[in-house]
Amino acid sequence: MDEEAERQTLGLKNIKKNKWMKLTFAIFAITNVANFSLVVIKTAAAYLSGSFSIGTSAIESFGDVFVSCIILTQYVLDKKVKTTSYPRGKVSETTTNLVSAIVMITLATVNWVLSAEALVTGSLKPEFGFIQILVIIVNIVVKILLFFLCNLKKDNYQVYVLMRDQLTDVVTNSVALVAVFFSHYFWIPSDFVGSQIIYAVILTNWLPVVYSSWFDIQGAIGAKTDYERVEKVVSENLNRIEKFSGLLIYHLGNKIIVEVFADITSPADQIILTDLIDELEDVHKSYIIPAEKSIGNSAVKLVELELLN
Repeated sequence: MDEEAERQTLGLKNIKKNKWMKLTFAIFAITNVANFSLVVIKTAAAYLSGSFSIGTSAIESFGDVFVSCIILTQYVLDKKVKTTSYPRGKVSETTTNLVSAIVMITLATVNWVLSAEALVTGSLKPEFGFIQILVIIVNIVVKILLFFLCNLKKDNYQVYVLMRDQLTDVVTNSVALVAVFFSHYFWIPSDFVGSQIIYAVILTNWLPVVYSSWFDIQGAIGAKTDYERVEKVVSENLNRIEKFSGLLIYHLGNKIIVEVFADITSPADQIILTDLIDELEDVHKSYIIPAEKSIGNSAVKLVELELLN
């Protein structure tokens, strides 16, 4: 395939990529509007019923809104920042994930303390009527629909996170419904038990995010498989390279930044090489840096050309 044909192929791929980006934005927007509406309704239901199970479930729904709003905002702002400008921040997504997780865990913990206090003081008396049932059922149905909507673009990690949250909300809503029913008709502490189950679900979802984000925010280097994928692209395009001295890959958060230390034969070859690397899964952006810049940088993985032939 000659150079012109390669550039045309890459152009078509970019058009397809832009269409998928528009779909991703639409999913974010629809999910945000739906979740915000549900949070308002569920919060009102929790207040009127006095149920901590519904209240804790509302916090989980608020988490969906909070996270999806942050992701959408970040998604839009990232488009305003030129990826050609170097360097990009290493931790923008990681910081977002860490803040979101801590806010969710904090809110859930506060609700847990309030529900425990209500149980001890004897003020735990949730109401259970048609309105409460209807609110929770509507929430479950909408969450299922949002789950299938997000499933259309689940290969995008951020959309995948939203999809997982919708499924989690189906579980928490179902638990809240059962807990309030048993608390109203059989055993009052059932509502407290339900809120604890939902609290455990929230911790299970968000504590791993805190853990992984904390380590990523330190500027974690890319995995071995990340290097192997980039090395393969470089090995297949040695004809575009005059001198190649190494690679540096690090986390932006959920995605990675690739630095290729090489001298390229021409500006056109540089565009083609970076486009090919950018097409790799989880690559946010690649940069070509003069080969001599790798000297003295201990983080750069040195790759001998003969190993790539």
